[in-house]
Amino acid sequence: MSIYDVQSGEALKGLKALDLGQSAVAQLMLKYLGDHGATAICIESRTHVDITRSSSPYFGGVVNPNRAANACLTLTSRFGFGLNIRKPEGVEIARRLCAWADVVISSYPRGVMERHGLGHEDLRKLN
Repeated sequence: MSIYDVQSGEALKGLKALDLGQSAVAQLMLKYLGDHGATAICIESRTHVDITRSSSPYFGGVVNPNRAANACLTLTSRFGFGLNIRKPEGVEIARRLCAWADVVISSYPRGVMERHGLGHEDLRKLN
C-alpha cells in the first residue's frame, strides 16, 4: 500500500463488508469502510429502516425516509437493499452474503442474530 492508496480512498480496496445493523454507529462504520475502498453493502427492511432515515431534519420539510439529512450524510459509499430476515428466504440470502463478506457488522440486541441462524458461531462456519 502506498500513500496514494490512502489519499485516493483505495486503502481497503478488495475488502467486502456487510452491515446487518440498524444503528447510526453501524452505518458510520460501513461508510468509513466504503469511503476507503471497501465494497460495502447495507441491508435494511421496510419494517425496520435505519434510525438515520427516521430522524429530522428532512430536506424541504418533506418527511420521507429518503430525505432525512442524517441518512443523506451517512448512507453513502455503499450498496443497499431491503431484506426481511424474519422470512426463511431472507435468512438464506443474508447467509449467502455473510459467506461472501470479510466483515459483518450487526448492532441488533443480543440473541437476534442467533435466533435467525446468523450468530457468530453460525457465521464462522460459513466463512
